[in-house]
Amino acid sequence: MIICEDIGRQILTYGN
Repeated sequence: MIICEDIGRQILTYGN
């Protein structure tokens, strides 16, 4: 599930 990880990474980056 690369997509799921990609979304999680983007959310983390946005939050940071």
